[in-house]
Amino acid sequence: MRLWNLIPDPYCAQPDYYIIHTWSDSLVDVVRQVVDHLRPHVDTAEGAPPPRPLHEVLAETFVWLDLVAVMQHMTSQLAQNGPDLSETRANLLGCRLGSLAVMGMQLTPLTRAWCMYESWATVYYGSCQRLIVVFPDDVTLELVSTFQERCRCIDITRAATTLPQDKQRIVAE
Repeated sequence: MRLWNLIPDPYCAQPDYYIIHTWSDSLVDVVRQVVDHLRPHVDTAEGAPPPRPLHEVLAETFVWLDLVAVMQHMTSQLAQNGPDLSETRANLLGCRLGSLAVMGMQLTPLTRAWCMYESWATVYYGSCQRLIVVFPDDVTLELVSTFQERCRCIDITRAATTLPQDKQRIVAE
């Protein structure tokens, strides 16, 4: 059973964003970063209307989060075949506004094969504009510099996966 099946229908709709994150990062931090990204920004131009209240924005924004949307129980078929890459692509492309790649202070998504695949697939099958990197609120210039350096050196063959066969399938794609 998926957690998705427990969510009442009024809270389900076509997702706006696919959330790319690592399971080692705190779920509270991931949610906080997504909410901060969605927070309306104040336009300081004279005569600009006030921003919409955050609760209205959140009530109208839907996200695809693997923790909720994907069955987490290991079945023999899942253990043998791994997750379906075509299903992952369909989920990525089904999100109206793209993917939010949530970077914690450790930049862990840059070390995980699934996060790399989801980011690559967002750009390859969609466009660069559909991949939005979300940094923590307290981002520093040093963190951004480290992010840039690590992006230059990405090597998916050295990335980690929980199941070794996942990386083989991802690299083959």
